[in-house]
Amino acid sequence: MTPRTKFRTLILCMLLFALTSAGYLGIRSYYPIGYEAFIKESASYHKVDPVLIAAVIRTESRFREEVVSSKGAQGLMQLTEATAKWAAVQNGIDPETINILDPKTNINLGSWYLSYLIRLYDGDMVKVLSGYNAGTGNVKKWLSDKTCSNDGQTLSNIPFAETENYIQKVQKFEHWYSYLYSEKLEYKDISALQTKK
Repeated sequence: MTPRTKFRTLILCMLLFALTSAGYLGIRSYYPIGYEAFIKESASYHKVDPVLIAAVIRTESRFREEVVSSKGAQGLMQLTEATAKWAAVQNGIDPETINILDPKTNINLGSWYLSYLIRLYDGDMVKVLSGYNAGTGNVKKWLSDKTCSNDGQTLSNIPFAETENYIQKVQKFEHWYSYLYSEKLEYKDISALQTKK
């Protein structure tokens, strides 16, 4: 190999490395992560996949802790005041003392709520995410509607476009967060822990 060919090969390898690194960093900037310690702690305590928690946070708030929606949902996991207070009571916490916008509190209560929904719906993630987004009352109504559920157990049609889109986003983010951060979040297959108690 001539010196000129070696030089071209070296330049090509460096260029490929730079492009690969830039692409990887670009993907990470689109799928940011934060609050890993709180996510891991809550995931372990409530037996919820930390990647799922991160995907819900990315979908709900893009990891912005001060976000308040037009419907009053607050914080990283976009909890309504009613849901946060109910979750606090279920966890033995005085609901009058919670700060929903506090990241640790928000992630703890949101993770507990995901755990509750996972148990309620026997791990059926379409129903879990529908319940998180549209409420358990809507899921119950849809399951009794033949246009939404043929068997009363499985959602075959979700009448809210927002909820359908929400499920797709969470699942997409879950895929990418698993790929990018599974080691950082100490991801383990905990499907056996997500069964109804």
